[in-house]
Amino acid sequence: MMAIFVISFAYGQETDEKVKRLISTGVMLHDKGMYDEAILRYDSALVLSPNNSDVVSEKAFTLSAMGKASEAKKMVEKQIKKADAKDLSSLYMVYAGILDDAGDHVKAIEIYEKAAAATDPEDFHSLQLIHYNAALTFSRFADKDKLDKETWENCILHNLYNSIKFNPTHAGSYALFGNVLSQVTHSYCDAFMAEAMFAIQGGNRVDLIENEFAAWSDLKLDSASGPKTTLAFNKVNEMMKSEPSEYGRLYDVFSTITPLLCPDTLGTPLPVAYTEDFFAESIMPFFAELNRQGFLECFFHVAMKNSKKKYITNADWVANHKDVEDRMWEYIRGLPIFMKDIQYGYIPDSMSVKTVEDARKHNADAMGCCKFYLTHLSGTPEMDKAASNIVAWTVASPDVSVNVCSFITHLVAQNEKYHPVLFSYIAGCSFSALASGTKTFTKDIFMNGITAVIARYANEKETLGKIDELDKLQNLYENDQEGFEKFIEENYKK
Repeated sequence: MMAIFVISFAYGQETDEKVKRLISTGVMLHDKGMYDEAILRYDSALVLSPNNSDVVSEKAFTLSAMGKASEAKKMVEKQIKKADAKDLSSLYMVYAGILDDAGDHVKAIEIYEKAAAATDPEDFHSLQLIHYNAALTFSRFADKDKLDKETWENCILHNLYNSIKFNPTHAGSYALFGNVLSQVTHSYCDAFMAEAMFAIQGGNRVDLIENEFAAWSDLKLDSASGPKTTLAFNKVNEMMKSEPSEYGRLYDVFSTITPLLCPDTLGTPLPVAYTEDFFAESIMPFFAELNRQGFLECFFHVAMKNSKKKYITNADWVANHKDVEDRMWEYIRGLPIFMKDIQYGYIPDSMSVKTVEDARKHNADAMGCCKFYLTHLSGTPEMDKAASNIVAWTVASPDVSVNVCSFITHLVAQNEKYHPVLFSYIAGCSFSALASGTKTFTKDIFMNGITAVIARYANEKETLGKIDELDKLQNLYENDQEGFEKFIEENYKK
C-alpha cells in the first residue's frame, strides 16, 4: 500500500506540473494574440485536470477575446456551480468581465461584489483588480434609471478608493479617479492630485495635466467648494499669470496647493493608514503624508522629468538625489502593509507613556492599540496590554479629551468583569478623536465610544452576562435611531 501511495503521489505531482506549464504557455500565447494556439493548450490541460478552475478561467478569458462570449459565459457558469470556494474569486472575476463586455453592467457589478466577498482578505492583488474593474463598469453604466446620480458617484469612488488602497501605485486607478473627480463631482483640486499620481508613471501625461491647469480660470466654484478649495483655486489662477519656475508648472502648482489642502495631523506624523478612512478627503491624505515624510519635492521632480518640456533642473535634481527617490518609492509601495493594521490594529513592542512628549510620539501606536482592542474579543492574548497602553496614553495625551460619563462609570461600578465595556468606550472615543483631529470632547466622539460599547456587548453577552442598561441601549441603536440620538444628546456631558 505504501509503494502504491508513493507512486500515485508522484504521478499526481507530475500531472499538476504539466497542467501549470500548459496554463503558463496558454497565457503567453493569449498575450501574443495567438488565441487558437492558447485554446489548444487549455484543452490539453483540461484532459489532465477536467475540473481545474484555473484552466476554465483562462480558457473563458481567451474565448471572450475571440468574440465567443456566449460559449465563455456558459463554461464559467457551469464551473461556478461545482467549484471549490477557494476558486470562486477568479471565476467570478472572469464572469463579471464577460458580462461587462456584453453590456450587462448591472449583473457584472453584482458578480464583482461576489468576487470581492470570495477573495482572501490579504490577497491585495486580486482585491485591487476586482475594485478597479468594478469602478470601470460603473463608469460605463448607461442605465441611469437603475441608480440615482449620488449613488452612482459613490459606487465609482468607493471602488476606486479600494483599488488605490490595495495598490497605491496603480496608474489606471488614478487616471479614472482624476477623471471622475473633475467631470462628475467637480472636485478639481483632488482630481489634479490624482492625475499627478498618474503623471508620475511617465510620458506626456504630465503635459496633459499642465494643459488642464490653463482651464482653471474658467471654472466656476459653488458655495459647497469650501474656503480651502477656493483659496487653492485663487493661488493657481494667480500662478498661471506668471512664467513657470525652473522646476516647471506641475511642481509650482502642487507645491503651492498641497500645504493648503493638507494640514498636519496633531503635530506628529501619523501613517496615512490611520486616518479613519484611507481616502477620507479623497487623495489628500496620501499627499499630506508625502508632505510630512519630506517626499513631496522629490515626487514632483520625478513627475516633471517625464514631461516633453524638458526642465533640466528636474532631471538633474533626481540624478543627484537617487537615494531620496528610492526611499520615496519604497515608502509608497509599502503602504499596503498597513492594511492589516487598519482592520485589526496592533500592539507596539514598547510604549512607555509618562509625559505629554511621550504621548505625542506614540499617537500612531495609540491608534493601533485602540483598533486592536475594538476588533478582538476580551479573551484574546495581549488585550490587557492594549487596554493599559490606551489608558496611559489617553491620560497623558494633550491631543484628545475623553469624558467617562456617568452611564459608563455606573456600569463599571456594578461588576469588575464589566471593565471591557469601559476600555471599549475609551478606545472608541480616543480613536475617533485622533482620526478626526478633534481635541475637545464632542457628541460625535461620545457616540463613537458608545457604539464601541454596544459592539462589545453584542459580541460578548455570554461572557459579560445580561446587562439591562446595555440591552436597552442596543435596542435603541438597532431599532430606534431617534431614541438613540436622544440618549447621546442627554448623556454626553454627564
